[in-house]
Amino acid sequence: MKPRTFHVPALCPLLAVLALVATFQAPAAVLLQDSFDNGIKATPDTTSIGNWTNFSDAAVTETGGLLTVTTTSSGVSNSSNFSTAVRPELNPFTSTIQFSVTDFDLTGTGDYAADNNGRFRIGLTSTLGSFFGANDAFALEINSGGHGFRLGAKADNTSGDPSGAAASGTAFATPITAFDFIFTSTTWDLVLYSGETTLYDQSGTWSLGDAANWGTGTANTGSSSLLMAVQNTNATGTPTGFKSFSIGSIEVSATVVPEPSRALLLGLAGLGLLLKRPRREA
Repeated sequence: MKPRTFHVPALCPLLAVLALVATFQAPAAVLLQDSFDNGIKATPDTTSIGNWTNFSDAAVTETGGLLTVTTTSSGVSNSSNFSTAVRPELNPFTSTIQFSVTDFDLTGTGDYAADNNGRFRIGLTSTLGSFFGANDAFALEINSGGHGFRLGAKADNTSGDPSGAAASGTAFATPITAFDFIFTSTTWDLVLYSGETTLYDQSGTWSLGDAANWGTGTANTGSSSLLMAVQNTNATGTPTGFKSFSIGSIEVSATVVPEPSRALLLGLAGLGLLLKRPRREA
């Protein structure tokens, strides 16, 4: 009896289909886009995840295509937020999410004019509020007057700061003015720009914990709020002044990570049958 064989050319079309199915992803969906020129602070240009919320009118201005968020007290640790509601579309466990921001600036007055006194953060939280609450969160932080950054996360609904350093950078010669940040629950890719110059372009891995525990107890498992915040930091004595950030535009998009498809499973089954079928004996 001859050994079993299979006809390689017959497999080629099937293998090609399997390769296409395995790599297919739906196109990215724009969840929110805002160029801050419609004169209504709470209303983005386009959105499928609702309006901006959780902000103080006194802290936020929108004029001339520029959003500015400022602390409202000179006390150390005072902060101001600008965020969306908690939404299932903002789920890093089921989607690849991208934040793209242009015309960014981090400034201050009084004691907070010093580069080291104050920071900006953007990220996801499992509950509406702040990065410091008893929640799951991660934050891209821009500090040092725009000349430095760090990327940190926390999981399991712990209190405190998402300050773990998945990545960091300091002493950029020129300040950060734009960035593209792409991430899932296990990977990240970050590009920082200063004008037309690329200051940083790296990717890596991290962990946002377990999907079943993200937002545990909030009925928001996997869902997240997009949060931007500015905070006074490091000033001593009785400080004066305020810290603020401004941006010219933001776009948030998401690409759903595909589940194993019926087509892929059927294709694998067909491949198995082809491999198993013996040739007829001579």
